[in-house]
Amino acid sequence: MVKISQSKENKAWFSSQTINFLTCCSRTIIDEEVTGKIKSLIAPDLDWPAIIIKAKNQGVAQFLYFHLAKLEEVWSIVPDELKKELREFYHRILANNWLIQNELKKIIPLLDRVCIEVIVLKGASLLGSVYKNIAFRPMIDVDLLVRKQDLPRAKTILHDIGYRKPDFLDQQSLEKFGGEIHLYKNGGVFLDIHTTLSQYERFEDILKIDSDEELWNKTRRFNNGEGEIRMLGPDHLLMHLCMHQALAHWFAGLFRFCDLRETILAYKEELDFEYIIKKARIYKINKILYFALSSVQELFGPILPQDFLANLQYKHRLTISIGCFLFRKKILSLPDKEVAFRKSINQLFLMDNFSDLPQIIFKGFFPSDDWLRYRYGVRSRIKLFFYRLIHPFITAFNILS
Repeated sequence: MVKISQSKENKAWFSSQTINFLTCCSRTIIDEEVTGKIKSLIAPDLDWPAIIIKAKNQGVAQFLYFHLAKLEEVWSIVPDELKKELREFYHRILANNWLIQNELKKIIPLLDRVCIEVIVLKGASLLGSVYKNIAFRPMIDVDLLVRKQDLPRAKTILHDIGYRKPDFLDQQSLEKFGGEIHLYKNGGVFLDIHTTLSQYERFEDILKIDSDEELWNKTRRFNNGEGEIRMLGPDHLLMHLCMHQALAHWFAGLFRFCDLRETILAYKEELDFEYIIKKARIYKINKILYFALSSVQELFGPILPQDFLANLQYKHRLTISIGCFLFRKKILSLPDKEVAFRKSINQLFLMDNFSDLPQIIFKGFFPSDDWLRYRYGVRSRIKLFFYRLIHPFITAFNILS
């Protein structure tokens, strides 16, 4: 095993240059200018083990393998053990994503046959459409959206082909507070079946995307090479990626910024930015879009129309500026616990209306019984009552610590 160097020089490079290096590599295509920048960031004594650990944590090690293996003068200085590690990482993603596409090829026709409309969401919808090389997008599960009234039938059909509820999840509580269920099949994949795009516990009834039938009317069919899927139209795809990454993950992982960049580039001729601005105001996700997309430009350079971000920001300049100053600068180098804390706090800056903040804060301290059952894995009423009492103190402690 290659020992990670602890030299001050390498630590300085790691803290100041690693994200720049990973950002240059984390794209589907690198041109001559980016290739030159990658080479300029390389030094013979680089702490390659630390860089690759960081790349894996950020979900972009597959890009390093694909691009650096083609740059002989760079690849030649990567230790052999790490070359093997990167190669295996890349091929694991490729095999996993092939399995996902193959499973979707079985599931989608079954649901279509009984007239259950299903939209493939997030990473699985990007395979083949945004990422032509399916090894570029790491994935753990597959997210599908169905209409609420179709969920019982969808569960029955998936149960018939071997999908079951994981034993460690309180499925009933998750369905009530989160509008989703988790299913798994041995030798298959994890499925998250959603009935909503915005039913996060603290933001219930605040974000308005689910009440818009255009979400369904503007979907499109896409053949990913393994079969035909239905996915969100480009405008709603971009909005949903921004919303999910801000509220569910607080942008943990450079690969999520890659998703945004590559989606914009893949659909640059089709994206209707005026429509996106209009819908962002209706859905109350102006600030979310601004924060997400301005972060993409800060990392990768300009790829959006010149006045688009200004039009998103126009009513919220002060709170957006505060949020960016406090929380964005080191977002890709934070430990997991601090990401979770900043996620909870900065979400307050991402709400378009101040009038929504009391509900968000209240639900943070006093969530629903279903959320408590799911979060703490409790079943009995006595334990539920106990966690109802101590959860506000746990929340306060996490903030203060």
